[in-house]
Amino acid sequence: MLSVAEQIGDSGHSLELVVVEVTDQGQRRPTKVARLIPPGSRVAVSELAAPKLTWFRNDTFVLSGEESLTWDSKTMRASQSWLCRFDLPGCEAQFKVWTSHQEGVEMSRHRVLNTGPNLTASRIALSNVMHEQLGRHTTQASVRRTTTTHLTLLDCDIAWMSEERFCLTGFQHYPESGQGPARLLKQGWFCEPDIPVALHAVSERLLRKMSLR
Repeated sequence: MLSVAEQIGDSGHSLELVVVEVTDQGQRRPTKVARLIPPGSRVAVSELAAPKLTWFRNDTFVLSGEESLTWDSKTMRASQSWLCRFDLPGCEAQFKVWTSHQEGVEMSRHRVLNTGPNLTASRIALSNVMHEQLGRHTTQASVRRTTTTHLTLLDCDIAWMSEERFCLTGFQHYPESGQGPARLLKQGWFCEPDIPVALHAVSERLLRKMSLR
């Protein structure tokens, strides 16, 4: 671990962050990678294999995974983390959120987005917690408006990130009720920056790399 974080790319320019599944990692099965791409380029300046979302608050989040390093003509993989910040106007990031599953069954992206967001002007947070019902630690994401939590995801991770939005997946906990026992059902959120109309001239899709490691 470095004693001081290093910045990737030019500090005066934002980078685009994409999270996709690829098959070019020497693996037969698709694997997830995160890539940082400068404006106007298709070539990534840095790549993180098997990225996991480990922390999220306001406009800042952490991805952890593996980075390929070349040492003495050999390629090795080392643990790495990126600390990223959305390059958005204002001091508090707000998001539109769509739920992508119904009773644990995934719906088509077209159907989800056409129904309109479940929540707007909301804040997203993610951290590691001890969940009493599960009896173990888990990554828990929440969506809040003002002081009320409206949505929660357990075992949450990032599924993909594109130019316009990103997707978090995990499980939604349904407590025991008169209709049946407690359940954990698959759930996902499509998340998109919720920028006031007056500020739409500012790009919604760019992310600024602040620090890493």
